[in-house]
Amino acid sequence: MVLFGAGLFAPPLIHSMRQHGLNPVCIMDNATSKHGQSIHQVPILSPAEGHRLHSQLPVVISAAPKYIEEIRGQLVRMGWTRILDGLRWMSEFEYEQDTFAVGLDSLHNEIDRYVDEYVSIYHRDRLFIPSIDVIITEKCSLRCRDCSNLMQYYTNPRNMDADEVFLALDELMGFVDHVLEFRVLGGETFVNPSAWQFVERLRTYSHFTRIAVYSNGTIVPKGRNLQCLQHDNVYLRVTDYGPLSRRTEEMTALFRSQGIAYDVLRVDGW
Repeated sequence: MVLFGAGLFAPPLIHSMRQHGLNPVCIMDNATSKHGQSIHQVPILSPAEGHRLHSQLPVVISAAPKYIEEIRGQLVRMGWTRILDGLRWMSEFEYEQDTFAVGLDSLHNEIDRYVDEYVSIYHRDRLFIPSIDVIITEKCSLRCRDCSNLMQYYTNPRNMDADEVFLALDELMGFVDHVLEFRVLGGETFVNPSAWQFVERLRTYSHFTRIAVYSNGTIVPKGRNLQCLQHDNVYLRVTDYGPLSRRTEEMTALFRSQGIAYDVLRVDGW
């Protein structure tokens, strides 16, 4: 396949296509300043050169959704007939251990932005939710003064009951066309010994992309709480508060050994 658009969305699209066994042969772009460069070892060519070398291949538009129709018109005038956009690969992106070598933060934000913009332009009648926070516990292993979830103010914190949570979530999901990301969090997620139940039940929904499990780096998951992180559509985000997140290194070593996709977000302020 050939891509058109060597901008913000080309790197995650290339990565996702490779996950699906596809390797773009080149990226066409109208910006002459980009010609001769490459993105993830894929060369950037002028549209004329790309057409001369690869006119028999389909083209995937890797530019921002708002430019898709303009680029499609250019490609049609050049003689291309097999023209696709990048939504399929962006929405089926799989988080895996190798993903994080290219930067989860940027990939995460770029994919979210692409899908959100695409749906807002081409599927205005659909209910698309970028993310849903699934709070599974009010308990936490830290007591942060400025906790955004106000966990320090619970006098009798408790773990959430999965049946109670999913009674509400099942009803909500009946009205939603797609959720890009479920965010499982607390408190500290792994204070709840049944955290895995929430992850596994979220995975039974058919219309979502991924599950992000959040941790503050103080509790190493074990047993089923560890096993539930090994699915392709699940990844773990560790928020690293420095010395307070005392088990971050132990956790990341474990995740690497188990092939679990994870990211460490280091914070030094509020």
